[in-house]
Amino acid sequence: MYHTISTSAGSTFRDRGSKFTGFLFPVSTRGDIDRELKALHGRYPDATHHCYAWRLMEESLHEYGADAGEPSGTAGAPILNALREASLVNVLLVVVRYYGGTKLGKPGLIHAYSETASACIAAAVTVPVVKAAGFRVLYPYNLKRKIAGLLHKYAIIETGSEFTDQVAADVWCPVESADLFRADLDALSYLEVSYVETGTGIVRY
Repeated sequence: MYHTISTSAGSTFRDRGSKFTGFLFPVSTRGDIDRELKALHGRYPDATHHCYAWRLMEESLHEYGADAGEPSGTAGAPILNALREASLVNVLLVVVRYYGGTKLGKPGLIHAYSETASACIAAAVTVPVVKAAGFRVLYPYNLKRKIAGLLHKYAIIETGSEFTDQVAADVWCPVESADLFRADLDALSYLEVSYVETGTGIVRY
């Protein structure tokens, strides 16, 4: 199971004069990532480095780490590893460094970025999420109990409904159960049950 955060968190770490400040943000798109990075550059334009890593659950899991001028493998990778160890997705973690005049060496940099990232994550409130497939299920009113039984069977979350001449329910099904849910819906087509698939995403459980 993955986790994410609902609000930002921060941390500070110091070593031999250098100051490392961590910022952990909830993000949903690469546009969100670009906006947060741009905003931090605007707030700390004189910082020595803005190193970061992110993980996004889109159709599949994507992740990236940036050393941003630090020696290769000393910043982006430790930050990304901290996110992986916490099983966090849809997050961006940035560490802003102000150089203090004493070189830390590669081991020192790895330690500093790792400690800053881990402290930032520890300060955050995390919530469990699962990768899910989205459906809009259309069915007659007299099948409400039967559809409710299917939703319970597969631990499906309903996020909204519309009531016209029939019920239109927007639901999220854990991806590992999506094929079985789809088959059960197909088996009810003779009762005027239909559905539209609306994509994949992560949802809180």
